[in-house]
Amino acid sequence: MGLKPFWRGILACVLCVALAKPASAQTGSGKIVSNSTIAGAIAGAVAGVVVLVFVVYEVSKKKAVTGCVAAGEHGLTVTDEADNQSYSLSGNTADVKAGDRMKLRGHKVSKKDAGTKTASWEVQKVDRDFGACHP
Repeated sequence: MGLKPFWRGILACVLCVALAKPASAQTGSGKIVSNSTIAGAIAGAVAGVVVLVFVVYEVSKKKAVTGCVAAGEHGLTVTDEADNQSYSLSGNTADVKAGDRMKLRGHKVSKKDAGTKTASWEVQKVDRDFGACHP
């Protein structure tokens, strides 16, 4: 089970709290505004900003890489066509074929190897095999 149902529940709770209007007595033409109403409005606004930042962060994360797969000295690698970044492949690489242009679904993983950062792509599944790479 992923985090998506959890965050949907949090969003539903935040919206319920933010949109709820407390009952208050009115005298004449003016409304009574209490400190708890102001605090509730501020808390709702802060919760909304937190949810918005999280959604933007999740949407902006890269979910797939498309490029030519090559056999390297440390295993399979792929060079992303979008940003020309090279990744070593890990995870579910059973269906990944060297020499083919593929779209690989997964996520980026950073590892520290001997003090240098090596970009790695953890493959969850092969989204599409476009066939042999063309120069």
